[in-house]
Amino acid sequence: MATFSSTHRARAESVPSGGGWLYGPAVDLFFGAGVGYLLSVPLLLILARESGLAAWPVVPATLFGLFVSGPHYGATILRVYEHRRDRRKYALFAVWLTLALCALFVVGLNSLLVGSLLVSAYATWSPWHFAGQNYGVALMFLRRRGVPVDLRAKRLLYGSFILSFVLSFLVMHGARYSLIETAAGGEESVFRPLNLGIPHGFVEVAMPIAALAYVLTLAGAASLLLRHARLRDLGAPACIVLTQALWFAVPAALRVMADVPLDGLAFSVVWISAAHAMQYLWVTFYYAHRENPSRSLGPYLARATLAGALVTGVPAVIFAPQLLGGVPWDAGMSILLFSVVNLHHFILDGAIWKLRDNRVARLLIRDAEAEPEKPAKSGPRRSWFGPAVAVLGAASLGLAGFNLWEREFVFNRASGDLQQMRDASKRLAWIGRESPHTHVAMARVLVARNDLDAALAEYRSSLEIYPTATAWVGVGQVLMDQGRWQQAYEAFVGALAANPDDMNALAYSSIASIQLGRPDLARRSLERMLILDPGNPETEQRLRLAIAAEARSRDQPLSP
Repeated sequence: MATFSSTHRARAESVPSGGGWLYGPAVDLFFGAGVGYLLSVPLLLILARESGLAAWPVVPATLFGLFVSGPHYGATILRVYEHRRDRRKYALFAVWLTLALCALFVVGLNSLLVGSLLVSAYATWSPWHFAGQNYGVALMFLRRRGVPVDLRAKRLLYGSFILSFVLSFLVMHGARYSLIETAAGGEESVFRPLNLGIPHGFVEVAMPIAALAYVLTLAGAASLLLRHARLRDLGAPACIVLTQALWFAVPAALRVMADVPLDGLAFSVVWISAAHAMQYLWVTFYYAHRENPSRSLGPYLARATLAGALVTGVPAVIFAPQLLGGVPWDAGMSILLFSVVNLHHFILDGAIWKLRDNRVARLLIRDAEAEPEKPAKSGPRRSWFGPAVAVLGAASLGLAGFNLWEREFVFNRASGDLQQMRDASKRLAWIGRESPHTHVAMARVLVARNDLDAALAEYRSSLEIYPTATAWVGVGQVLMDQGRWQQAYEAFVGALAANPDDMNALAYSSIASIQLGRPDLARRSLERMLILDPGNPETEQRLRLAIAAEARSRDQPLSP
């Protein structure tokens, strides 16, 4: 009893002012501990069920990207680059690794393999990054509440977050699943996330073992923490653990062990990323305010928003196809750029947010006063950083807004008005966002009007911007309608060169092959389709017919 009382007395003395909260229980629980996300889950599941939505529409997703995810990148940029002391302290990450990532981005724009590897690295690393942030915030809450965390409890708690990543990794790279594509975004892109193809038999065995270990580590950590803590002291960390479980551990386990797809707005990449970003802004503003009490929330978020827009907007202009790039924005440059920006963020974040760092611990855990920065010996000097962020960030936000307006509110709502669609496409070209897909959309309008020659011209315009499988398939379909089977087959071969797994290209190439008297080529296409979509009865029937036709062609005697 005396030991228990002394422990709690020592803990009470170690709790910072404010009762262990950063802003107060309501704000900290809602943004920091994930209660806001937890409250949204049932509402979004109901919305997804009633409206049939499985992913966020383009406009909300874009706005979340610009004004939630973007500022959370920007907060890291401000943290690392705004002050000379931080630029010097993190020079390895802020300069040299940043330059290396920039070089990889340029190489990736010119190499499908390198680009796809970068996208795969981003998709795979994301759950680890999210888990690391949640673990750090949970540990911060425990320490601010004065809860003693011995080495065993700390290792078990950390192990649970590692295992939640392991569970998601098994599903993301399982041979039977394609969740890594979901994690990397659902847009049509020439850069395809690479799946490691972990055998399903291994996943089926490893998943229950990892899930059991996950539960046991959480139980062990909770048992050790409860020896020296009250339940209410563990409330915020428990919410973080539950949020982490809903983001990764539970969906991964249910996907494998119960074959539950778990598609829905609440579990979408957009919403999980937004919740993660809000948590990040919640803690980074507190740190920035403790560092400089004159900072207020509004101006800080504005600067973070501009900095976040800058890191995606400026490269998008420089490497547009009209200048130094070769891949259009929505054909792959966007997902590649976002992947590199996120990898940069992951690297910087891992370097700057360490609770064992004296400065970070002093401001986040002990609420001590920040050490004033020593003035430069040469006297005060004006920083270029703030004006550069303001000007370039504002321009980037303007371009992003213009792109969203022209694409979603002008082009996509043209209702078949070809002149309106062409005008919007030209304006998008002014800002480096001309898209092969806009010409595909115009070609489909012309096909519906039976103007096949004009449709073929639009498809070829799309191919001139960038050769996508979608445009090649469109060319082939028009040529099929015109009875030009050899040229149609060549178009489908072009589509498969752009994307060997395009199901439409495989299906149409099999039809064209039959028409050309080459059932052997049709068989190969259909066999590939069954590998990608096992058990499809229509494909199996067409494959049987192709095999029979191939057998008949072999049995036919040669003409004299």
